[in-house]
Amino acid sequence: MKIKNSKKNSILFTITMVVVFFLITEFLIWGYGSSILLTAISKYPKGELVITEAILASLVLIVMLLFRNGYVFTQKHEKLTKGLFYGSYFLIGASFFIFVYRTGLKEGLAVLNIAIGCFLVGVSEELLCRGWLLNEFLEKFGNTKKGVWYSIIISGGIFGILHLGNVFTGQTWSTTIVQSLTAMAAGIFFGIIYYKTKNIWSVILLHALWDFSLLLSEIIPIKSETVVLSNFSIIGLVFSLGMILSECISILPFIKDIDKEPEKESIIVCALIGFLGFITCMILSSFQTVNFKDTYNYEPINIKNFSVTTNNYQEHFIKEDNYYFKLYKEGKKLVFQNMNNNLKKEWLCEDLKDFIIIKEKDNYIIGFIDYLNHNNYFLRFIRINKDELKDTEEFLEKIDQEIKEYLLPEDLRLIEIHNRDDNNTYLAAYDSDYGYFVLTNEDKIAYLERK
Repeated sequence: MKIKNSKKNSILFTITMVVVFFLITEFLIWGYGSSILLTAISKYPKGELVITEAILASLVLIVMLLFRNGYVFTQKHEKLTKGLFYGSYFLIGASFFIFVYRTGLKEGLAVLNIAIGCFLVGVSEELLCRGWLLNEFLEKFGNTKKGVWYSIIISGGIFGILHLGNVFTGQTWSTTIVQSLTAMAAGIFFGIIYYKTKNIWSVILLHALWDFSLLLSEIIPIKSETVVLSNFSIIGLVFSLGMILSECISILPFIKDIDKEPEKESIIVCALIGFLGFITCMILSSFQTVNFKDTYNYEPINIKNFSVTTNNYQEHFIKEDNYYFKLYKEGKKLVFQNMNNNLKKEWLCEDLKDFIIIKEKDNYIIGFIDYLNHNNYFLRFIRINKDELKDTEEFLEKIDQEIKEYLLPEDLRLIEIHNRDDNNTYLAAYDSDYGYFVLTNEDKIAYLERK
């Protein structure tokens, strides 16, 4: 790698790249004709991703300028398509997840945010960890057997460690550790691909496509109707091993093509470590794998003229004729108490987030959100007909048997929606990023489409 000489001629090129990047960013976000992107950023999920990653990518470009690493944009030894072929693991995996979450493409502006944001993630993280760190390590340790595998593994390790910061976003430590190990393995593969091809755009695109396919699940109303499996998933393991096998097949050709024996041995060492990392992470993540066979797509609902009543009460009541019930939280329990005779029905919750009682024309709905299995938020609800209200234990047992639940995309807030056109009232879960998930009269969850 003739890095030192190429650095002398890279300053002007890097300055040009930074200026062009800033101009494009300014035009897209603030310039004429940017109303669509502005709307997407301000009103749809993942808008903050675009802004944050645009800033980070710009800062990384400046860092590369300071360290004179502009040569990464011009040192193309292999075509972009060959680099993508080497990363078939990520192409196949991303295609699978995009297929699973394909209905999310209806959320066009949110998908636009993710597409732009993920591309900028690929730019910032690949320029940082491969374009800058990997090359700096190669300069320091040399293009020897030890220097190559040390540089690839250390830069990949740093890439994984960076993901530990996700724990400060509210993510659990177990999830964060698995994610960091997965990122470390992916970083090693990205390092191998970049080292062989010297084409930074191939790893940027692979990285962006992989993140795009995963983030689609966070903006669309498609989740499993059944509980996420807490036991070991054979399906998840078979899929993971198949994906790893695909990467083995794609990586073999350029291991064979390497002429220098030290480089060849180094790539094999890095690949083995990457494979072991992927297998470990896939097995760990398979213990909590969504059963995609039972995915449930929330149907859209169109309510044009409605008002919203927020839920700010610590206690909710049913007062109907001579019947008087109270719903309240007591420790980790949600309690539904008959105030006439003090009979109670208690639901033990792992992490009770919100609860409410909604009054419809002929029914009452008790709804609450619980964080079950330390993995997912569920809306649990009971619809009670006014004529069925009784002051008996049998009534309380009956409503307990009729409780239903639906998986929600996040920790949402329970609200009441009133349709002014037909005077119907609905229980709904709401978040500014995810929108409204409405409980219909058929006891199904519908997604209120954005207009």
